Amino acid sequence: MDSAVLLDLVDRRQFRDLFVDHLGWSNPDQADLTVEVDDGTHSLRQVAGFKGLRVWFHDGIPARTIQRQIDQVVGAKNLERLVIFADEHSQAWRWPRRAQMGGANAKLVLHERRVGTDDARLVRQLKAVAIDFDEDLTLVDLLARMRGAFDYEAETTAAQAARLMSTLYTELESSGWDQHNATLLLARLLFLYFADDSGMWKHPGRPDQFQAFLVEHTTAGTLAQDLDALFDALSHEQRAADLPEVVREFRYVNGGLFIDDFTMGALTEAFRTELISAGEFDWSVISPAVFGSMFQTVKTRSDRRGGGEHYTTETNILRTINPLFMDGLRDRLSRAWDDRGQLTRLHNDLGKIRVLDPACGCGNFLIVAYRELRALELELLLRQRELDFHDKGKDYAQLSFDVTGDLKVRLDHFFGIEIEEWPARIAETAMLLVDHLANQRMSEDFGLAPDRLPIRIAPKIHLGSALATDWNDVVPAAELKYIVGNPPFNGSRTMSAAQKAELRAVAHGVREAGFLDYVAGWYLLAARMMSENPSIKCALVSTNSVAQGEQPAIIWRELYAAGMHVNFAHQTFEWDNESPDAAAVHCVIIGYSADNATPKRLFSYSRGRGEPIETTVRTISPYLTAGIEYAVGNRQSQISGRREMVFGNMAADKGNLLLSSSERATLLSESPEAEPFILPFYGSREFINGVDRFCLWLDGVPEAAWRAIPEIARRVDATRAIRLDSARPKLASTPHLFAQITQRPVAPFLIVPRTSSERRRYVPMAFFEPGHVASDGCLVVVGASLTDFALLSSEIHMDWVRTVGGRLKSDYRYSKDVVYNNFVFPDVEASASQELAHLAELVLKARADHGDGRTLAWLYDEATMPRALRDAHAELDKRVDWLYRRKGFASAAERVAHLLELHQSREAGLLGARERRGHSK
Repeated sequence: MDSAVLLDLVDRRQFRDLFVDHLGWSNPDQADLTVEVDDGTHSLRQVAGFKGLRVWFHDGIPARTIQRQIDQVVGAKNLERLVIFADEHSQAWRWPRRAQMGGANAKLVLHERRVGTDDARLVRQLKAVAIDFDEDLTLVDLLARMRGAFDYEAETTAAQAARLMSTLYTELESSGWDQHNATLLLARLLFLYFADDSGMWKHPGRPDQFQAFLVEHTTAGTLAQDLDALFDALSHEQRAADLPEVVREFRYVNGGLFIDDFTMGALTEAFRTELISAGEFDWSVISPAVFGSMFQTVKTRSDRRGGGEHYTTETNILRTINPLFMDGLRDRLSRAWDDRGQLTRLHNDLGKIRVLDPACGCGNFLIVAYRELRALELELLLRQRELDFHDKGKDYAQLSFDVTGDLKVRLDHFFGIEIEEWPARIAETAMLLVDHLANQRMSEDFGLAPDRLPIRIAPKIHLGSALATDWNDVVPAAELKYIVGNPPFNGSRTMSAAQKAELRAVAHGVREAGFLDYVAGWYLLAARMMSENPSIKCALVSTNSVAQGEQPAIIWRELYAAGMHVNFAHQTFEWDNESPDAAAVHCVIIGYSADNATPKRLFSYSRGRGEPIETTVRTISPYLTAGIEYAVGNRQSQISGRREMVFGNMAADKGNLLLSSSERATLLSESPEAEPFILPFYGSREFINGVDRFCLWLDGVPEAAWRAIPEIARRVDATRAIRLDSARPKLASTPHLFAQITQRPVAPFLIVPRTSSERRRYVPMAFFEPGHVASDGCLVVVGASLTDFALLSSEIHMDWVRTVGGRLKSDYRYSKDVVYNNFVFPDVEASASQELAHLAELVLKARADHGDGRTLAWLYDEATMPRALRDAHAELDKRVDWLYRRKGFASAAERVAHLLELHQSREAGLLGARERRGHSK
């Protein structure tokens, strides 16, 4: 399909030939259409169609507001449509972009084209909706293609809107505006732009009332006073007599948006120019759900990271609210479809829903939740009207079904807590706008909808820190139904002092609370609300660290004591948001409550990407796997009584006691007598990637011996100076030694890297003979046997690592206190131990057979792992599985569930033995 041919047909306005002859659509099936709008009569001609989806052509390009009016009239007669406005110079292609999952509004999207220009995007869109001659395509299929191709326009439109807001903010900032007043002004402007473009003013002949005011009734010198007068009029039902008539004509808005404390600063000519330019943009095409990411561009990256803010996409919001409540409500609607009594009960229950987002940011969760609930309510009301029509006749249904006063889902049923004024203001504004869009959709279906001006019902956003706020003061637990949100992403090491203090206060009495991430505070506070009202359900988006390492035991020890259970969970997935500066994190979603209903829903991802795969299970563990409600915490000794694992040696020297290969060669060329003091040195990176590195090991070496070598003496003295200026100055008394010596190079040892790539099925481990030094980037088991190596290299141990170990981004973090010390080794008899040792030797031999410069990184990468090594591991895995359970395991989840049960049993046995010993004393 030639792109030039397609664009030539577009430019010559040969739309019938384009769609029918080249794209495979059907011939027109409708007569010309005449519509009446504000500026008069307009005619449209259908040029093509496909199973009810029709393409309409309007000769000429009216104003954008008139285009939208025309499309609305066409849409009343033809729901699925594409309307093309075109003259010999320009074109405007408009189509409805339906919100996902039955959303309440159908946003009109616009693609504008200048005749004669290249337009790769339009070509791509046209090719996407081409239908092959023998293709059996349904309307739903074509609509899905069209949505996928054309909705991209809305994303670029959102980016354009973000740039407009950022430009306005920059102008205010350069004029000396503070953030409070700049925030409030932009929020007001956003509301006014949206009101212009979404028909909120209902002003006869002047739908773009605010834009007309800016252009016709303001000047660069009077803009500040003019806007002040407008804001005064919008905030008072009884207008002051001295206000200009042009602002008195605006509808009374009310609401905190226009009456809160505000100081108007200086406004430049450039600001007025940008303000009018922004008014030319069609703000009605922007979903309020993307306002958060749109306004994110105004703030700096460092500000967002400091607060741990990461704005959530609609996809991730729907992954959260659908299993939390929307799926259940939709199922109830489906079951109640023909039962008037059940429909009424469901409608009443919708009116009892209260939603709290205690970290609401720009309100994305509240916006989407409100939109979806309003859409569900609208579907229910339409069904009730159908039943009335069926039972009592058309006339009764039309006369009696005014539902504008009977809406149960209300803005003031939605509550938020936000620490910063900027996003809180955007949240309030966006909620008002999504309500307006929902009412527009209702008007399309019923002919009637609530008129929200003046604003008397509004969402309730509390300004303050969620961890320092009593949530009952925002919404009483007795009234609350759902808690949902995306709390800040701050780890235990990245929290500010104030955040640490808040978390300590919330986690007062929680053992090992110092290991918790900031988000744990939200888990604990939500559980306390649910303890007051067990019918509340909660779902939070979090970094996956809350389901790994030491945190699950700390958090869930408290939540289990409060009677909580995980009802659904999304396992680790890669974070993606609508910001161009998206956070590099991996997330989970955890839905929990006091309700222990089964089955539970578990969503998994292929390598953390793509669409989730859902399975149902009886219970979900704190690690978000199918398994018992049990977690392992830090443990100081190996639960099976195996050899102790320790950290490698910590230098604390700023590199002075460490040497590269070239530095070692230089030192030895100058002082050959230094050779006994230089030993191979291995951290995780050096070990896995085959990097040669060395260290000065002066333990037991007389000072006179190393002082006689100038380069060594210089390095030791530099280490002394560094340590004297550190938090541990006492270490300066032994500057020639590592700060922490846990492994001495006098005995064989097994080395285990603390960090290993997710691309490896196995964490590489290896034996080292005396004369080698391990760094604290590794863990060490001195005197480990081949049997130990076999069990630690097995698949069941790797599944344990992947589940209970921590992560660095997505890489595995091996921990001695959580992973190794809690790993229950199988009981191994002498004969089985010999067999394991043999299988371990086969693994080591397979490695050695490829030892021609191949690193462990290459040997263990899933893409390059040699078949012989893979097979050797597979044989080992099979035998180790058999030692745990004769019938083996079907999956990693089964292995981990078995290990958790063994751990629980072993821990109970050890606890019982300690208690018996205590009683015997």
